[in-house]
Amino acid sequence: EFYQMHGLWPRYTDKDWNLFDKDIELYQKEFLVAKYIGCKRLVIHPCMPYGWGVEIDKGKAFEQTLEMVEVLLPYAKQTDTLICVENMPFAKGHSFSEIAEIKRLIATVNDERVKACFDTGHNNCSQEDIAKIEVEGKYNFEVEGQPVELLLSDVEIATQDIPGWVVANEGSLTVAL
Repeated sequence: EFYQMHGLWPRYTDKDWNLFDKDIELYQKEFLVAKYIGCKRLVIHPCMPYGWGVEIDKGKAFEQTLEMVEVLLPYAKQTDTLICVENMPFAKGHSFSEIAEIKRLIATVNDERVKACFDTGHNNCSQEDIAKIEVEGKYNFEVEGQPVELLLSDVEIATQDIPGWVVANEGSLTVAL
């Protein structure tokens, strides 16, 4: 049984927006593969309009990611799959490294098929953050001075052993081999 499947990294930028349609075609195939193998969650990365490691326009990143999710939503419905938007692997410079932006995207799309995937390996969501959401049913924080409340219903928290892998934990560090 497969718990989740990781989608491709969006490749299009302002310099080559034509890749958007090609990426959507690849995502369509990924939704079909997910359905075929019985996987109910497809993790996707937010858009990075200017490429990796380049200063970006956060508003443009949000709008392009919103467009991508809205285009993918019918495929998620057809294949009975959730779209799980993952936080980005760096804390500064990209709006989707912030929990609040993913919550805002989910609220804007307003569809039960769009969820969040917080990769603690990206160092943007700690084990303590996850524990707080699990225990209290919510996680309150501020973004640019504005209060934000992330509810347990906004996320799906899962841990799953992978057969054949050895996992060791010490404090907030997890190593899997």
